[in-house]
Order: sequence, then C-alpha cells, then structure tokens
Amino acid sequence: MAKLAEPRIMGRLYDFRREIDDVFARMNARGDRHAVPHVPPVELTREGDDYVARLDLPGSEPEEIEISLLGNTIVVRGARTPRHTGEDHAVLHTEIRHGDFEKVLELPEPFRPDEIKASYKHGVLEVRIRPVQKSPSRKIVIQTE
Repeated sequence: MAKLAEPRIMGRLYDFRREIDDVFARMNARGDRHAVPHVPPVELTREGDDYVARLDLPGSEPEEIEISLLGNTIVVRGARTPRHTGEDHAVLHTEIRHGDFEKVLELPEPFRPDEIKASYKHGVLEVRIRPVQKSPSRKIVIQTE
C-alpha cells in the first residue's frame, strides 16, 4: 500500500509547487520585479589549476555586468532589461525574469585578483579564476654556531 500512496503524495507536491510558480510568474508579469528576484544560474568547476564560473545571463549586455572581489568572494552584479516596452505592448505570459541581479560566489581558497579573466559569449559569462599557489612545505635547517 505504501507504493500506491507515494505517487499521490508526489503528485500533490508537484501541484503545490506548480501553484507557487504560477503565483510568482503572475507577480513578475505585473511588473512587480522586487517580489521575485532574478538570480542567474551558475556552474562552478575546476579546470586544471583554475576555477571556472559560468553564469547564464541571456538578455544582459556585457556593459551591464560588474564583477567585484572581496577576500575569497567574487560578486557578479548586473541587470536584465525587458526587450519590449511601451504603451502598445502587453505581456500575456512570461517566465523570464528581468531586473537587477546579484550572484555571490565564495571560493574555497584565496585567488589572484590580477589573474582573473572574464569573457561573454552567447549569453554566458565565463570567469576564470587562478588560485594562489601554495608554496610547498619544506623543512628549515637551524644553523648552529
């Protein structure tokens, strides 16, 4: 019997989530940008010696994006502006978030600020981060007189 109850519970949870998503989508369609913040998805990988962060930012212009550094943290801020505006334009349905965004990425180790490289292609911001190379441990010989 437990197996029969599980799909019903999962179905109810799915329906509940869909209702919540619909509420947020309606709030966004009304232009209430502050109700649902736009937070771009990010992928953080390790490629060789570098960390690579990729953020999906379609609809944002590179000039609207700012990258700042603080300790082991990188902060990406920007905006995604609606393409269609005006009196003769009405949004019938949208799942696209617009407005300002901020994404904070905390890295597990210090990095070299002067070796960070950023590129933007096809709506994806790629940030390459080189961590500070730890000096190898060595034994210090004590001199005697």
